[in-house]
Amino acid sequence: MKHFLAFVFFFVASLSSVFASDEVRLTDFDTATGLGCYGRCGYISASFKVKNIAYEKWVGIYYRLNGGEWREIPGYYVRPLEEGYEEWKINMNVGERGQRIEFVAKYEVAGKTYWDNNNYQNFFGDLN
Repeated sequence: MKHFLAFVFFFVASLSSVFASDEVRLTDFDTATGLGCYGRCGYISASFKVKNIAYEKWVGIYYRLNGGEWREIPGYYVRPLEEGYEEWKINMNVGERGQRIEFVAKYEVAGKTYWDNNNYQNFFGDLN
């Protein structure tokens, strides 16, 4: 029984280091009426603080609308930050006004994937 509990603890601790890490943090997000779609679409803007582990990387969000299919939006590099971090952003029309967006920050680098999932609660916003 002790070995089983030790395995469960190690497994859960390993997951938390990947799913709630210092490698990526959502620092700001906003939802609004989309641009260039005659007021029918929603818009999301998000900023991330990302640890610069390697030059080749993918940063963005993994999202779904109204509990539907999960999709990705890639981010773009903005600027270097202090202590080896970088700022990345996304700005994109998504879905239609009135939909609810659920998302997490995603960072893929050096063969690993890191997430900021709001302490396993995910992030939510309404596309107004």
